[in-house]
Amino acid sequence: MPNILQNQAMLTRWKEIDSLETPEQERILSVVDSLVRDAKARKPTACAPEGGRMMPPQLEQIQEKLGYLAPDRLAEVEDFIDFLQQRDQDKLLRNSYSQASEEVFNKVWDNDDDAIYDNV
Repeated sequence: MPNILQNQAMLTRWKEIDSLETPEQERILSVVDSLVRDAKARKPTACAPEGGRMMPPQLEQIQEKLGYLAPDRLAEVEDFIDFLQQRDQDKLLRNSYSQASEEVFNKVWDNDDDAIYDNV
């Protein structure tokens, strides 16, 4: 795996983050942490002894069924898979942003002037 800090685009992004105020840096890193946890949870299955990738039985069944589809139907399946992945990523980002902003909002909303609304 290449060293991510040797990638010029990544270095530029980290420099931009480094130039931000600490609260903004913490929010961004919180989102990055969430994305990394999600990526680790979606790691591919272990390698088979002969070096190929092992597939769970369900994936083998799906692969077999895909072999019977016409090319235009395969394109539809691929579009649907892309849709599902995008929907999952959108949900993850919404949750990550929500978690990252929770602390900031708590600081704004948790004050004596608004304490009367705490029981509403």
